Amino acid sequence: IAQVHPTGNDSYLPLNLKLSLVESGNVLQEIQSRSRDCYIQLNRFKVLPGNNFSIRLVLGEFSITEDFVI
Repeated sequence: IAQVHPTGNDSYLPLNLKLSLVESGNVLQEIQSRSRDCYIQLNRFKVLPGNNFSIRLVLGEFSITEDFVI
């Protein structure tokens, strides 16, 4: 499970923050924060050994992607 929580003294995530599960350039899952969301999370997923996937966060024009290999 991949989750995003607010940082610092913030109680809620920024509005319209997107959390995505990406494999080979294809978005497999995506969720977007709403007002007053304390956290967001992707549905449980499985990755077979030897495969890779990415978790991407997008807020407005800013994006960060972290790649993982199992």
